[in-house]
Amino acid sequence: MKGLLLKDWYILCSKFKILLFLMLLFAAVPNGPMISFAVIYGAMFPASIMTCDERSKWDKLARTMPYRPIDSTLTKYILGYAFMCLPALLSTLSTMLIGPLTGQSIALSDYLLTKLIPSLIGGFVVLALSMPLQIRLGVEKGQMLVMILTIVIMLLIFYALSSERLNVVFTPSLLLLLGIIVVVLNIFSVFLSIHFYKTKED
Repeated sequence: MKGLLLKDWYILCSKFKILLFLMLLFAAVPNGPMISFAVIYGAMFPASIMTCDERSKWDKLARTMPYRPIDSTLTKYILGYAFMCLPALLSTLSTMLIGPLTGQSIALSDYLLTKLIPSLIGGFVVLALSMPLQIRLGVEKGQMLVMILTIVIMLLIFYALSSERLNVVFTPSLLLLLGIIVVVLNIFSVFLSIHFYKTKED
């Protein structure tokens, strides 16, 4: 699995440098006005790597190597989770350290409740839904559906984050409930993706 992660990391660094830079740039802005963009970008990286894999016929080559379907699938999820958590951590540090220096201080609890956690929930939903679609439908159909799905989720996040009833909408109990739902959704997504990958191999 380590070799697969290194392969995916090399693809990201060689083909998606601009997206990586934009993701980190958006995350570095204090108070997280662009954190949703950064997290969604991170969630989309596995789909982008799968597109490169399919176009380079990587799946056919992988069948000649001692890689199991679960390894090939889990590496994409691990990468997606890592690149969602990276901008989240950077944005939190920027908000707490740079925000007060620029007169944009915000309480950590307010930042987590109103910006970071809703963005992460949206990112985890994008990853959980896009992975099975991409594996099952392939690059062309899957990528189109993933893009539509991502746009819809981003619009929903922006609407929620800009709502005047923000503090009422994102209560801790509601976020906890959404978090549990997202965890269950991702677990189901992993098993579904592994099943689709095995079917694709057959």
